[in-house]
Amino acid sequence: KEMGFVGGHVCTYSSRPGTGASRMKGQVKPEIRKKRNHILQEAIEESAKVYRQKFIGKKVSVLWESTTEYDEFGWKMEGWSENYLRVSAIASSPRWNEVDKVKLLEVDGEKIKGEIE
Repeated sequence: KEMGFVGGHVCTYSSRPGTGASRMKGQVKPEIRKKRNHILQEAIEESAKVYRQKFIGKKVSVLWESTTEYDEFGWKMEGWSENYLRVSAIASSPRWNEVDKVKLLEVDGEKIKGEIE
C-alpha cells in the first residue's frame, strides 16, 4: 500500500515434487495461500484506482493502440499515456499509432475517459 503500485501480478506458491522447497517443514496451507493472493490482488487494485484518480483534470500524451469505428461521427480510441494510464477517447478520425494530448475526465474501471485536445 505504501508503494502505490499501479498494477502487478500475484503468483501463488505451489509445491513442485522433488524440489528442496517441497520438503520444507511448515508449508502454508493452500486455502491460506489463496486468501493471501486475494488480499494482495485487492490491495493492488485499490492502489491503482487511487493512482488513476490523481490524474483527473490533467493533460497527458497518449499513444493510441486501438481504433474502433464508434458511430457515423467518430472513432473510439484506446491507448496508453507516458505514465502508464489506460486512456479512451472519441476522435473524429482514426488515430492509430499516433500521439495526442488528452485531458483526462473520469475514471471508468481500469481506464480513464478523456478528451483529445
